[in-house]
Amino acid sequence: MDTSLATVKEEEGSKEYAITRRSLRLQTKTLELGEGTITSVISTAAVTLRGPRGVRGGAREKRLERTEEKKSKRIPAGVSGQTWPPLSAERFGIVQEELAHNPFQLIVSTIFLNRTRGSVAKPFLWRCLETWPTPEKLSEASLPELTALLQPLGLHNIRAARLISLAKTWITRPPIPFHGTVKYNYPARDTIPFPLPEYDGPKWGVEQNYRWEIGHLPGVGAYALDSWRIFCCDEFRGIEDKDEWRRVVPKDKELRAYCRWRWAKEGIRWKEETDELVKVEGRDCFREGIDDR
Repeated sequence: MDTSLATVKEEEGSKEYAITRRSLRLQTKTLELGEGTITSVISTAAVTLRGPRGVRGGAREKRLERTEEKKSKRIPAGVSGQTWPPLSAERFGIVQEELAHNPFQLIVSTIFLNRTRGSVAKPFLWRCLETWPTPEKLSEASLPELTALLQPLGLHNIRAARLISLAKTWITRPPIPFHGTVKYNYPARDTIPFPLPEYDGPKWGVEQNYRWEIGHLPGVGAYALDSWRIFCCDEFRGIEDKDEWRRVVPKDKELRAYCRWRWAKEGIRWKEETDELVKVEGRDCFREGIDDR
């Protein structure tokens, strides 16, 4: 009998060792023994043998403990992982702040950031903006080249086509202040408006039929509209007060974290569970912003 087969069968029969399952390549070897045929499966690679369960003592338990510890450190779904900077800081630390004075590039950034972590998307976003910084440049971009750039982010074919379409539409039908298009179900119908008693104008952000200047652009949805309103809408309209961000109740976790920080800078806590604004004395709102973010 083949010695390698005998060894494996002997070890299996002794019940003192078990072959680890390591995605081994297997082959079938047929042995002719007298009148019968025995078919057995043996590994073509080196087989690692380990002792029976329990021989290693607490190794298995330690691995399970480490796994549970890693899980406990994970940030829950829907909660921002962005650490709050001091309330005295000028910036929170998200991409839109850097592009607030360039409406076109800000909208481009939302296509990169939507459904993709900022840390992953930013290198590709900056490379795109360096290569095609204007609508004119991006409208003439090579689709295969842009698709190849976006490939690591996923949805690369869709995003590449959308970016070029966005640039072409921006050229032929650029946004015009106070002239826009209605976006269906934006904001969401269950949005609770913030109480702003000092503001007597229309409650933008809760009116379903309000027309948005960028509403007609390809790739613009709730995330892009929220970013537009928070960071560059007022400047685009020539409004000095820059209060539009106060009327935005974003769904995106990073934008929500940013708005909570902005409210905290004014001594107001945004209670996310009820979407209420509560006046807080001192730095309590900052501590709460860290504890229950």
